[in-house]
Amino acid sequence: MPMTHQHIVVAVDFSAHAALALEEAITLAHTYQACLTVVYVIPQVIFHPDWATDMEETIDISDIAEEAHKALTAMVTPYRQEGLTITERVVSGGPYIEIVRLAREAGADLIVVGAHGTTHSRSALIGSVAENVMRSAPCSVFIVREPATALS
Repeated sequence: MPMTHQHIVVAVDFSAHAALALEEAITLAHTYQACLTVVYVIPQVIFHPDWATDMEETIDISDIAEEAHKALTAMVTPYRQEGLTITERVVSGGPYIEIVRLAREAGADLIVVGAHGTTHSRSALIGSVAENVMRSAPCSVFIVREPATALS
């Protein structure tokens, strides 16, 4: 029996790879008439425990969350007008943990992520968000890579 998808979660971080992942997720959502959840994770800032006692105020991420939600809405509005059911989510925490948690809570049967995020360095490949999502996901994971460029 061929695989069909009912609910697709796509993680974006506003990088070029994330834009490619969103395009692939949109294509799949059209093909399978699936619901789509687009998520941006505000990375959790980790402080050394000794510093926490010196901090007088906690970091307020509400402005970041508001801007991220506006950016997500702008990204998906054209596709929503094509008839897709799309939900935007902005959460904070460890990126792969939150992506997997959201997929589990939503009952997603596919997660789409870009091969590289905003860090895009070769050293970031080991332990990358995409790799950790793949290892922890409760469903299939589609990792989108940028097309290879021809060598001249």
